[in-house]
Amino acid sequence: NMAEYYYRDLNDPSLNPNGLRPDVYAIAPYVGHVIDSGSGDVFGQLQTELETVTRSQLEAHRELADANNVELVTYEGGQHIYLGGRVASVNRDPRMYAFYKDYLTVLSEYVPLTMNFMYSGRYSDQHGNAWGSKESITQPIDQAHKYRAIQDWISERSP
Repeated sequence: NMAEYYYRDLNDPSLNPNGLRPDVYAIAPYVGHVIDSGSGDVFGQLQTELETVTRSQLEAHRELADANNVELVTYEGGQHIYLGGRVASVNRDPRMYAFYKDYLTVLSEYVPLTMNFMYSGRYSDQHGNAWGSKESITQPIDQAHKYRAIQDWISERSP
């Protein structure tokens, strides 16, 4: 974990003689790097990775941040499937809505502030790009499953 090195250096008076401290430490908890979009149960694999790999990484970062009195946030994140030639269809699948809500719920257990990587961006199987919460700014919300999940997740928690 690279964060261990950053905190070690921050706490080393020979490297940080003035004891400067960051206000926050920001991470990018993407999920799905190694998932092949053309494989069987993509959403089952996403859920498993979220509950095992992503959660353990978040726990490790949370512990380091707490031990160093630094707030933990995300500067970007989201699904990161880019392998297998079915990236666009996986991201257009209505099951992405439930996965994104689960993803945001897990993040909220570890960070008070998170940011999705991209508001709008064309999905591409060829280049493995499907990071936008919408494919275009004019995409109808009923087809923009990630965007709808983000909006619903926020409104369900608003005072």
